[in-house]
Amino acid sequence: MAEFRNLMTFEEAVRFIDNQVSTKIGRRLTNVEKLILEAAWEDYGYEKVASKSKYELNYLRGQVAPKLWMLLSPIIGNGTKVTKKKLRLTLEAASSDFQLPEQLNSQESETTISTSLTEIQVQSLTPVASETLVQGQLPDIDISSFCGRKAELSQLKQLVISNRCIVLYGPVGIGKSALVAKLVEEFEVGLQQQFAYVVWQSVSYAPPLNSLLINLLEALPLEASQKKEQKLPESVQDKTSLLIDFLKKNHCLLILDGAENWLQGDRSKSFNIYGEKYSEYSLFFRRLVEEKHDSCLVLTSLEPFKDLMKLQNSGRPSYSLKIAGLDLLAAKAILRQQGLTDEPQWEKLLEHYLGNPSAIRQVASRIENYFGGEVSKFLNFKTALGSELYKEILLQQCRPGRLTSLEKQILLYLVEKIVDAPLGAPIISTFTQLVNDMQTRSANSISLSEMIEAVEALTDRSLIIVSKDKEIKELLLDLPAWIKDYVIKRKRVKLLGKDDQEGRAKLLSRAYRLFNPQSVETFFV
Repeated sequence: MAEFRNLMTFEEAVRFIDNQVSTKIGRRLTNVEKLILEAAWEDYGYEKVASKSKYELNYLRGQVAPKLWMLLSPIIGNGTKVTKKKLRLTLEAASSDFQLPEQLNSQESETTISTSLTEIQVQSLTPVASETLVQGQLPDIDISSFCGRKAELSQLKQLVISNRCIVLYGPVGIGKSALVAKLVEEFEVGLQQQFAYVVWQSVSYAPPLNSLLINLLEALPLEASQKKEQKLPESVQDKTSLLIDFLKKNHCLLILDGAENWLQGDRSKSFNIYGEKYSEYSLFFRRLVEEKHDSCLVLTSLEPFKDLMKLQNSGRPSYSLKIAGLDLLAAKAILRQQGLTDEPQWEKLLEHYLGNPSAIRQVASRIENYFGGEVSKFLNFKTALGSELYKEILLQQCRPGRLTSLEKQILLYLVEKIVDAPLGAPIISTFTQLVNDMQTRSANSISLSEMIEAVEALTDRSLIIVSKDKEIKELLLDLPAWIKDYVIKRKRVKLLGKDDQEGRAKLLSRAYRLFNPQSVETFFV
């Protein structure tokens, strides 16, 4: 390492990396990225970078650094992942592979090096057993702070090997994308050498199938006769066939993040879960599951795909996995990472957030900023710091247009049960009680099967929570914390006094607006 220090100065290293980034993707390193490189080169923490710059520590450590290492891995890593600790070793290997000169000041030297690196990167498209090629932009997630999920990660590793399609679903912020990103990281560093190619694409903008297929085919190294400069097939089905043909010849993992945006069908009127605009996806997913290949497609979603569940139930190689909240140990590990104190109080703090890592990190960050990390000080105020998070969850998770009339009635029934209960009293809503009350209220008869289907659909979408009474073995129904703590408790304290019927009416009116289309935004006004 001492010889390497003499070979290249930090300024020369930055110039070399900047040149390769420019050659590969057509842009230069930003100032904040150069600060991250300096910290890695001189082996000091991101705290020091934050202290001598205008940037916040969480921004540097949680956003800039992970993106930078992900960017540099295919550019200078040559098959290995670049990290803060491995930067010098990576450049040392580069100096051997590319025969770096002692000085990199001349334009001629820069041109020679960039040419050599470009040749190496083109050759690395050929899959070999020791590396995985990752294409696409992974989400802005700090994998180094990943906590828990050992069981889910182990299960997911097995599922992607034995299935052609996996749907990971669960509420906003529960960690679906982080779990898949952790899986990809292990593929990258060679811990699990199962796939030659990994393609990650965010589909939160709900691209039409034709556009998605073009993006996927351009991300994969097709044969010379099929390269993207050649004209791709015109029809969607021919493009699908071309993609499946590649999946048959190459072991691939395709990840589509945010797939719930394709689910636009009116569930009250049609069995078509995609709606007219995205109806082609039904056949696309069916072909990917039923045609023989050893690759795997992973979808992350706020809710399950019913057609893929049916394929699973018929014995096809498809699997739907719901992601629940973190266990207590993993949730506490997040608070420990954030440097919070008063550990005996952590369990009380975490009661409000149901193991949602996004919510826990946001709350922990605010306690760190406003209360010096002291949980006891925060708890003295007897409140939850979740308003913005709950608003985000409501806007994304509720999606009133995706609710049937019966599902809305069930949600409103549970809201009324909580509103009418005395403050502090336990709320118990059994399934039997729900069925009896709903049948009494309804002018039209509601069958038991319809009630079961509605409860299962609301549970799948994380809009209600079901549990079993240990004594009577009865199914119990409840609303999640993000509805009770924000929508009900906060509004109730503001509106209701003893025997305040006017306040009760206002609160229930808000609840009715909440569970009807195009009303969630106005609920917060």
